[in-house]
Amino acid sequence: MKNTTCKEMGGCCDAVITGNTAEEWKTNGHTHLNSMTDEAHVAVKKGMEEGGPEAAAKWEAENVAKFSSAPEADAAPVEETPEADEADETPAV
Repeated sequence: MKNTTCKEMGGCCDAVITGNTAEEWKTNGHTHLNSMTDEAHVAVKKGMEEGGPEAAAKWEAENVAKFSSAPEADAAPVEETPEADEADETPAV
């Protein structure tokens, strides 16, 4: 599993996009983009649509290379224990 952000894919936010393969990652990125309705994401989507086939091919080449060179993500997030939470608390000054 590899992770990148929407921004790293050419988008506009820090949402994490995951995938086991470049194809799955691209699909998840498109799903994210299509599910967002804020101005920034709508503008990204419009730019993609206006770019045409040449822009899409360029994006594909650049981003599949990014995906291929991205490090593997950790298999599972580290769970915090209550003790760790208490140790991290800093008293208010």
